[in-house]
Amino acid sequence: MTIAAGVQPAAGNESGRSRPGTQPHRTGTAAGSGHWFAFRAAGAQAGYPRGRGEPDRGERLDWSCQGRVFPAGRLKSNVKLAEAQRQSALIQYQKAIQTAFTDVSNALIAHQRVRESRAQQELLVTALADRKRLAYVRYRGGVDTLLNALDADRDLFQAQLALSQIRLSEVLTVVQLDKALGGGWQ
Repeated sequence: MTIAAGVQPAAGNESGRSRPGTQPHRTGTAAGSGHWFAFRAAGAQAGYPRGRGEPDRGERLDWSCQGRVFPAGRLKSNVKLAEAQRQSALIQYQKAIQTAFTDVSNALIAHQRVRESRAQQELLVTALADRKRLAYVRYRGGVDTLLNALDADRDLFQAQLALSQIRLSEVLTVVQLDKALGGGWQ
């Protein structure tokens, strides 16, 4: 609480008591919980008793409330609101973490599956390349027809095309994994 303005005795009155009409004033504010209160001390007329048979010291306090006296209900609601907001933020944070873990897990699984698929497709391409080589050896030896050799060519070409698409998918899964890990991919 701060109090401003000094009380000085009235002229010719060394006792510090006020004379009627020369009343000192004190004003102040007390800040607390967003509310403020003001009071004014006004000198009473000298010599009047204050109600308990004691002499008047020249001042009395006139309180005037300019805000809520007991802001407990408001404070409780603000505390409950803050707790609810904290709980909501915590739930959103946990949800974001779970989503991030799910995204990373899904990206890892997809990358693993595509990598296995690529390995199998590479084995198929190797086998079809060997088939094509043998089909042309048989054609040149006169044992097989050109149609079988061209079929082996076509099968090898389709397998190579599928392998290139799988490799593209593998690169895309690496990008998805990087994005899930927070790599900043837009």
